[in-house]
Amino acid sequence: MVDDQWQLINHIAAENDLPLIILGHSMGSFMANHLCQRYAAELDETLSTRFKGLILSGSNYDAPTAFKVVAGLAKIERLRVGGRKVSNLLEALSFGAFNRAFTPNRTEKDWLSRDHSIVDSYIADPLCGGAITTQSWVDFLTGLADLSAPKGMARINAELPIYLFAGELDPVGKQGKGVLKLQQMLLKAGVKQVDLMLYPQGRHEMINETNREEVYQDILKWLQAHF
Repeated sequence: MVDDQWQLINHIAAENDLPLIILGHSMGSFMANHLCQRYAAELDETLSTRFKGLILSGSNYDAPTAFKVVAGLAKIERLRVGGRKVSNLLEALSFGAFNRAFTPNRTEKDWLSRDHSIVDSYIADPLCGGAITTQSWVDFLTGLADLSAPKGMARINAELPIYLFAGELDPVGKQGKGVLKLQQMLLKAGVKQVDLMLYPQGRHEMINETNREEVYQDILKWLQAHF
C-alpha cells in the first residue's frame, strides 16, 4: 500500500504544478508517515522543489513493542481462523473498544463524529467500514511497529513541516495522549517543526465533525503560514 501511494503521488506530481502537501487520515496517516520514511531519499531528490509538507489527521503513536505484541495476537488469530477470514476478537478489541468509549451508543460508529448525519451516511455507504482480514491486521500492525521505531522516525526529513490535528476524544489517538506522543517522538527524531491542534470534544473524523469549518480554516491557515 505504501508503494502504491508513492506511485500515485508521482502521478499527481506529474499532472500538476502546484506544491505537494500529503494529508493522511487514520490508517492513511500511518501510511503517509511510513511513506516519508521509506521514500525519504526519493522525496528529497525527485520532489525536492514540490513536496512541501505533511498533515496527519486522527493519528497516534505507541511503542514498537506494543504493536509487536498485538501483531503476535493477530498471528495467533490467523492460525485459528485463517488469513482471509475475519477475527471477531480483533474487531472487538479495536473498533468495538473505540465505540464503547461513547456509551450509551446510538450506533456502532458513534466514535467517528458527533454529527449524526455523517455517522448515518457512513453506515449506509457499502464502501465504508467493514471488518478486515486477520492477514490485514498482521500486515498493518507489523507496519506500525516498523514506522514507530526510532530508526524509522529518524528517516523523516528534518526540514519537513508537519501538522497534526485530532479530536481530544478520539480513541485512535488515546484521547489526545497518543497524538501528543507522536509530536514528541517526531521532534525527538529531529524534525524541526511539528505543529499540533487538538479539538475539545472532537472525535475521530475532525474533517467530518460538527465544527469542520473551523478545522478546514485551521488547515488553510497552516498552509498559508508556511507556503
